[in-house]
Amino acid sequence: YVAATGGVAAISADGKALWITPLEPIGIREIAVDDTGVAYSGFEIQGESTNVWKYFGNFSKQLDFTPSVVGMLKPDGTKVWQAAGPAQRISAPGLGPQSIGILSGQEFHLFARADGAHKVVEGDFEPAILPNQYATRLFRPRPLFVGGNFAGGHFDSYYLISPDGQLLEKDRKGKTVLVAGPLLFNG
Repeated sequence: YVAATGGVAAISADGKALWITPLEPIGIREIAVDDTGVAYSGFEIQGESTNVWKYFGNFSKQLDFTPSVVGMLKPDGTKVWQAAGPAQRISAPGLGPQSIGILSGQEFHLFARADGAHKVVEGDFEPAILPNQYATRLFRPRPLFVGGNFAGGHFDSYYLISPDGQLLEKDRKGKTVLVAGPLLFNG
């Protein structure tokens, strides 16, 4: 399975397209796959703006995003639903049996796999003391569904969230969670 700015596709072992599902173009799209479907998430940076911290150099720059998207496809590529997410950088989808977990900045989002019903879990996973949403420049790690709960980490917080959206545990370790992958530096 591959994700692209214009959609999602399944490719056979010999390199032939089994199916292609065109979706509305978006800057970055990521997927998660299991036997019952393909979840996708995507976001787009639309630019930078200056905030009230303009006297602190690069801290004055804040990334601006268009509304993100989260959706679900059947195993054959048929689109089940697509919902608007927050206007922020969001994580790749984490698949649970009944829901999709998406980490944004200070919140964790649950989308029901069946119909996209949306629930927000308040968790303050991004340190509020950092000016200009500095942590928006960091990628969000994919939440994992482990032991019956969503688990993961972002910046200096580790969390455990139940499938129905209860914040079971949040632990600040004072260490930064780094994600292997592209990193924005000076725009």
